[in-house]
Amino acid sequence: MYLIAPALSTAVSLGLALLAWQRRKTVGTLTFVAMALSAGIWSLGYTLELGSPTLAEKIWWVRFEYIGIVSAPLAWFLFALYFIGRDNWVTRRHIAVLSIVPTITLLAVWTNGESGWIWNTITLNTEHRIPMLETTHNFWFWVHSAYSYLLAVSGSALMLRSIYTSAAKYRVQIGILFFASVMPLVGNAIFLSGASRIDLTPTGFAVGAILIAWGILRHQFFEMLPEAHNAVVESLSDGIIVLDTENRILDINSAGRNFFSLSSEDDMIGKPIESILPPSAADLMQRFEQNPSTNYTLELGTEDNPCFLDASLSLLFDRTQRAIGSVINLRDVTARKLAEIELNQQLEQRKILQRVDAELTRKLDVEYVTTMALDLIVRVSRADAGSISLMDEDGNLILKQSLGYNAEQIKWITDNPHSGIVERVIISQKAELITNVLKDPDYVPIIPETQMQITIPMISQARIVGVMVLETRSRENFTEENFGFLQLMTARIAVAIDNAGLYDTAQKQFADLKELYDQVSTLEQLKTDMIRIAAHDLRNPIAVITGYTELLEEMMDDVLTDQTRDFLARISNALNRMNKITTDILSLERIEQAAQIDRAQRVNLPKVVRQAFEEFNGQTEAKQQEYILSVPDLPVVVVGDGVELHEAISNLIGNAIKYTPEQGRVSVRVAQHDNLVTFEVEDTGYGIPEEQQARLFQPFYRVDSEETRSIDGTGLGLHLVKNIIERHNGKMIFRSTYGEGSTFGFELPLPTNNGT
Repeated sequence: MYLIAPALSTAVSLGLALLAWQRRKTVGTLTFVAMALSAGIWSLGYTLELGSPTLAEKIWWVRFEYIGIVSAPLAWFLFALYFIGRDNWVTRRHIAVLSIVPTITLLAVWTNGESGWIWNTITLNTEHRIPMLETTHNFWFWVHSAYSYLLAVSGSALMLRSIYTSAAKYRVQIGILFFASVMPLVGNAIFLSGASRIDLTPTGFAVGAILIAWGILRHQFFEMLPEAHNAVVESLSDGIIVLDTENRILDINSAGRNFFSLSSEDDMIGKPIESILPPSAADLMQRFEQNPSTNYTLELGTEDNPCFLDASLSLLFDRTQRAIGSVINLRDVTARKLAEIELNQQLEQRKILQRVDAELTRKLDVEYVTTMALDLIVRVSRADAGSISLMDEDGNLILKQSLGYNAEQIKWITDNPHSGIVERVIISQKAELITNVLKDPDYVPIIPETQMQITIPMISQARIVGVMVLETRSRENFTEENFGFLQLMTARIAVAIDNAGLYDTAQKQFADLKELYDQVSTLEQLKTDMIRIAAHDLRNPIAVITGYTELLEEMMDDVLTDQTRDFLARISNALNRMNKITTDILSLERIEQAAQIDRAQRVNLPKVVRQAFEEFNGQTEAKQQEYILSVPDLPVVVVGDGVELHEAISNLIGNAIKYTPEQGRVSVRVAQHDNLVTFEVEDTGYGIPEEQQARLFQPFYRVDSEETRSIDGTGLGLHLVKNIIERHNGKMIFRSTYGEGSTFGFELPLPTNNGT
């Protein structure tokens, strides 16, 4: 019967060692294996000691027992350190120091015959049914006993202390281990006090081993140590909620408690998860049951301090793949969610601004722009009333549009445009959001129920074009966020209104200019008609006077004095000059009429130049001028009016001969350069002063110099040539040096392959 308790302790202890060994990867489990083996060796040795008949056999098994006796307290203390999360204390150096006393004790036991440190005497008492050893102890036995109790009690104290710092689900584990460690101490204390001849320590081990075995099977020892839970789970920034199969809370870490503003874990253990979820997420578990792999967003906190959690579910299974619960992981995604909300708001605001731009630029009309603008901004701001007043040229506000006001209120705004906050905003040129109009000294009530008001100056190109006013009866419609957005909208509206106003002004100016243009065109046409009629009607009188003057010269040739002949010559010269003027005027008219009719034909320019050149041979011979012609032998064809080109060429050659003194030189040449043909007349005449060259091609302008004053001319020739050349898509050529001569000419484009 005495052997049953130690034998049971041996079996259970070694079984626990084997079971713990299978979970040796868990932190601290190896120290528990060592403790269970130590208890098993102690119990096995004591069992065999009791069963041995001789003194020598009993002494040997006592020595074997001490292998477990000296190592069990140390293993228990090290296991307690691991269990409470002080594994950083378990170093090789500390283990070596803690093993000094057990090592000396074990050596003293096996050498007691020589040293006598443990027992003074060892005898065999055979008076009982089972022979028992009777010993008297020496000093080291008590040193070893005190040291072992110190380790055992310290380990138990650490366990007891951790009850107050561990999660509730681990307090049962700690309690079981504490009582399992106390049982051997109680049994050993009874034996050492002499109250029992049988060493009850193995019996205590048996009771403790049974408690631990129950804890392993019932409370899942070694799946995770409490302090590992504290070190890992409690330190996570994510919230962790462990649920059973009925969705009741088994555990919730610190982050999870903070998310739901829970003061204590104990208050929630065993309660349904729905008891801590906000109303908006009351069906979270139902959603997880439908889609376990889907993440859901929980919204907690307040409007001013929101909190968004990303919730995901993981199922828990035991070794037989039986569902034993689930874990909800809660990740704080507030920053990301707020960023998404802000981004969505910005995108929505951008769409609104694009719509504002599209609506306001559809029609450049102030009435249309102000109507559309006020309608859009009232709807976006959720205002109950609003108005837009525009600044006139005198700096006075004129009510342009209004919404939400009755007739009496509109009249008051019209009569008092600069009252209250509006005038303050005009002066400061800064928008204002009045969150409580009753506290603003400048507020003038228009709608009695108004709680908040927004007043925004409409600024374009650094000047105020108007003021927008928005009012609401609610204290929630106007916020700092939409206040900023409304300022952006108002800035665009101000630019649109300014553009519409500028467009109206431009339209009015255009109408005035068109009316002026029509008047000028009428006067120009009248002037042209008068000049043309005058030129045409003057030709007949001039011809008559010319004829009679020539007749007088012939009839009175014998009686005319030199003075009379001079008078008739002057009359003749004046008539010739008038005839030239009327001819040039009619030529200009003909060119303008020809511009309306396409008379283009292929013209051999060198041929036209030769014809014109030969017409002036008599004049150059009379002035003894050197007259030179240089043209290509092959045809150079241009597209144009041959008659007009002949007139332009003749005019330039005639001018060169006229303004070149006797014995001078006049050179006429034609040259082809790529896609252009040039005609030039170079003379060694008087040249043109530089300050008069800019006006040379203006109608009726004549060069005024000492050499040319006596030369007759109308001032229309070069203007006539320029018009002809420009109508042929050409460009005039002109170079002149006063006192040395001039070069006049033009360049014309050659036709392309298609003849144009």
